Amino acid sequence: MWNALVAMLMTVVAFARPQPPVRPIEVSNAMGFVIQKGTERDLTVSQETRGWAVRDGEQKFKPEELANRNVDAKLRIDRFAPGDDTVIVKVNMTPEQRGAEFWKKVEGADKKKAVVLVDTKGRKYEAVGFIYRDPKIVHLRFTRGTPLKGMADAPSVSRTTPDRELTLVFVVSLGVELKELRIGDVVVETYEPAVKCDQKQK
Repeated sequence: MWNALVAMLMTVVAFARPQPPVRPIEVSNAMGFVIQKGTERDLTVSQETRGWAVRDGEQKFKPEELANRNVDAKLRIDRFAPGDDTVIVKVNMTPEQRGAEFWKKVEGADKKKAVVLVDTKGRKYEAVGFIYRDPKIVHLRFTRGTPLKGMADAPSVSRTTPDRELTLVFVVSLGVELKELRIGDVVVETYEPAVKCDQKQK
């Protein structure tokens, strides 16, 4: 009985432990995992000042292929190549990590309409890729020349698939401030204050 009580208390403590806050939008070119050079297959990569970066392509990996974090720095592919006058912005679309109101707007939008970030001057930037994860695969797409036509081009996630995670990837002009996420004409999310994209990425 004592053991059962201790186990119950440990469970309560685990749930009570503060979780890191979910970032709905992040100005970062980090992928969040490491691909070892030589295993990138259909991804086009380039050597940067530190390691390698994904320039283009689409590829699926098994989670165990990305489990080795002790990859030599010279063989690490762990970020997207931003470009000289652009930066990478990621938007978390995982239903389990976003509020019900946010996902209700996503579900109500036309999945065939473009997903765009809008800056304070009204310029739009289409999603050019995604990072998708579930227990069986990690699916990466980064195709600057072929933006997603809509959410239908990304792997399916919903509130009934708690084991699936989806992050959309955008390329925006360096120096802009982002104010909205839209799917077609539907404003899914507003950023107040506007998100500054004024730091060059490496």
